[in-house]
Amino acid sequence: MDTSFQATLRNLNKIIERESKSTTYKFALLRGTIDIIRDNSPLIKKEGNSIQIPLGLLVEKWIVYYFPIFESPFSLRQIHTNRKLAFEDLIISLVNLYKGQGGFKEFYIDFLNKGIKKEGKKIMVDLVKTISKTITEMPMKHLGSSISGELYSIFSPNKNRRIYPTHISKSIDFVSGLGFYTIPDSYFQVFKEIGGFISGQNSIIFHWAQFSANSKSEKVSIHQAIEPLLSATLIPRETGSARSILDNLKKSRNKIICVWSGEELEKYEVDHIIPYAFWNNNDLWNLLPSKPSINNNKRDKIATPEQIENSKDNIISYWQWYMKTEEDRFIPELKKNLIGNTSLDNWERKSIDKLKELTNYYIEERGYQFWQL
Repeated sequence: MDTSFQATLRNLNKIIERESKSTTYKFALLRGTIDIIRDNSPLIKKEGNSIQIPLGLLVEKWIVYYFPIFESPFSLRQIHTNRKLAFEDLIISLVNLYKGQGGFKEFYIDFLNKGIKKEGKKIMVDLVKTISKTITEMPMKHLGSSISGELYSIFSPNKNRRIYPTHISKSIDFVSGLGFYTIPDSYFQVFKEIGGFISGQNSIIFHWAQFSANSKSEKVSIHQAIEPLLSATLIPRETGSARSILDNLKKSRNKIICVWSGEELEKYEVDHIIPYAFWNNNDLWNLLPSKPSINNNKRDKIATPEQIENSKDNIISYWQWYMKTEEDRFIPELKKNLIGNTSLDNWERKSIDKLKELTNYYIEERGYQFWQL
């Protein structure tokens, strides 16, 4: 595989996993750009090492993405805290306009072909303007900054003055008139080749659900078919058995210490070394006691290999207790998910080294945020 392709793909993975997401804007920016590229729009242009994409096409995608979200009977959070998306009230106004009159399906037909209902034309003008500004001033500005340290490092809006239409009935009224934004050709190639997997449209789970939804015996929708497939990948979080074992250790030694800081603890929390959010693993070797404030600070971050090495004596001490009291469980879990079918000679050092390899993989290859005291 081309090294530039690999490097871009690695950076993209880091962006998706590592960068803060206080809203769904970054997801919508990536998904929209991928969909436009995969639509093979004739409006896309190549200029040197950059690709120009009409901003209006992206605004159209956002309208189509967010309408069903706010039409849903469920409250689907799109932003942290109690704030609203910048264009939320406008989208909701459109949703209400089509409520009981065909909903999203009828809106989509009007938006592309027939023309928006008369009462919605002013809403569309304000909506297009607000979404345009939101896209260029928020996700485009910040996406990729965790890697480059610079703003607008991947997505760069055209600096020419944007002319907003005063009348919008259909998407064609604005898709070509809002200027362009650019992305590096390397990102264009990644989005073009594997964008369908990133956005989920070509994922194995999506195709499996699509196949199941076409069952002749019972009519089901794709979203009904996909739910059990996703549920099958979620192993329930379980730390109770580890806590019971650690409580017995505390009684035996009259103390328990934080695996990371070495502080003696009155109260402790059971920490997943590799966060449960990234790997649904409840193996004993992955469950160790931590000071509550440290556990809260670490949360969904990955302990660095250096941190693992610094804390190795504490980690090994707990592993040895697990080996002593729960050998029938501990050894199979250790072999299956950490050291493989290797000899148990010097297993403690082998396990620490493998754990360091694993945390390095999650940080460097998967792009997860690292943590260290």
